Amino acid sequence: MKKIFSATVAIAVMAIFTSACAVVINVDEATLQNGKVLISGDQAPKGTAIEWEGVLVGTNTKADGAFTFNTTNRPTNCVGRLKIGTEARDVVINNCTPADIPVRQPGMPMKRRIPDNCFPGTHNC
Repeated sequence: MKKIFSATVAIAVMAIFTSACAVVINVDEATLQNGKVLISGDQAPKGTAIEWEGVLVGTNTKADGAFTFNTTNRPTNCVGRLKIGTEARDVVINNCTPADIPVRQPGMPMKRRIPDNCFPGTHNC
């Protein structure tokens, strides 16, 4: 019984230390400025290539795990995928309006896009 208890405690301690050592990418800033997405953060794997939306950005993380880059690759929904090494996360871009969601001014009706093949009285209109 003592051996089982000791083994259980040892496994629990290893699990705690293993999860504490896991790398979690921290994003300090993700903003759309002058048509470019600016992203910076830290706690990333050190000296590792950075991918944004599946494309290498040509920058590696610093020796302390910090990173900064900008790109014109702006996701239409304003949420991009950041991958550094084997760690990945979704990043919400501030100051960004999703391209596929129409913006309506308060008090103004939504504009409806009429299809090119719209003929009065048909199902397309």
